[in-house]
Amino acid sequence: MDGSILNDVKKQIGIAPSNTDFDKDLIININTVLFILWQMGIVKDDFTIKDNTATWESILLNPEQIAIQAMKTWVALKTKMIFDPPTSSILEQAINANIDELTWRIYITENYVGEI
Repeated sequence: MDGSILNDVKKQIGIAPSNTDFDKDLIININTVLFILWQMGIVKDDFTIKDNTATWESILLNPEQIAIQAMKTWVALKTKMIFDPPTSSILEQAINANIDELTWRIYITENYVGEI
């Protein structure tokens, strides 16, 4: 991954980073997902991406956040479910199960590790 939020999400959902046909839609969807991370207390307040220059490091509350790799996967999965949900209900259930587990793990890791 190159550090660009937009490009990394595009790669994970099967769109070449050089293909800009869906960038506006993806940016809206990614910003929606980042809003959820903000509500969870995981990323900076009021952060939105505008293009492929926004990096993962720019959304972090602090550089010591340890769940960044899980956040990358979570953002891509949540964005995929908004942008291009699967037609198979079995695949949808599997993706949602991954999202649910990652949501819990990210929240617990970023809010409570070190306090237990």
